[in-house]
Amino acid sequence: MDSAEWDPVRSVLKAQGARLHKQEEQLELVRQEMLEAAERHESAFATLSAQRSFIIDFPVSPVSSHSFHLSSPERFSGQSGDCCPFITQCELYFEFNASAFSSDRAKSAFLISYLTGRARSWATAEWSHRSAVFPVGWDDRELYNTVHLSLCC
Repeated sequence: MDSAEWDPVRSVLKAQGARLHKQEEQLELVRQEMLEAAERHESAFATLSAQRSFIIDFPVSPVSSHSFHLSSPERFSGQSGDCCPFITQCELYFEFNASAFSSDRAKSAFLISYLTGRARSWATAEWSHRSAVFPVGWDDRELYNTVHLSLCC
């Protein structure tokens, strides 16, 4: 075969070589991008792992399951018609703000702070004398009956 017969073969081989070289360049670019993506993912994973450790170790205070704000009770002066609604408002407030009232004395002090007039005078005297009214548990019917009979009747 003479050189003229080889020219078309050389031309085809040269074109294939150029295409192969271009594909190798593209493959190298893809390889570089994959390495960079792997580094970014590894860095992100390390960051997330650190955040996860922080979150797991971070003490969380209990979240109230109630998603609304309950108004404080209205002040109570001792008028008998307002007694039951006042006590109900206090009980609701205690229930929906339980973390703020760790003891029955805290509930009693809160209740006294919303009294006015003769109701406040009675409660102040009872509190000052440390009578049996306020050491009793809030949920105890005796407290309810004592407050109800003393203030509401």
